[in-house]
Amino acid sequence: LDLSRLDADRLQLRVGPSPIAAALSDAVAMSQLHHGQHRVEISGDQSVVVNADPNRLRIIVRNLIDNAFKYSPVDST
Repeated sequence: LDLSRLDADRLQLRVGPSPIAAALSDAVAMSQLHHGQHRVEISGDQSVVVNADPNRLRIIVRNLIDNAFKYSPVDST
């Protein structure tokens, strides 16, 4: 849906430097509120900055984390 909006120039992106750590922490916090029973470990360089729309980045990361919560065994990491 977003791709079709982007192709039709109806999706406005605000692309710029976006810290990945902020997107990860926000997405993990929201996912844990809804799914709860998993422990999340974040490793790697937390200072990475990507060129992206911060709101879309959070949505993408949250979808990935939600899928991991949904399809992982209860109490898994």
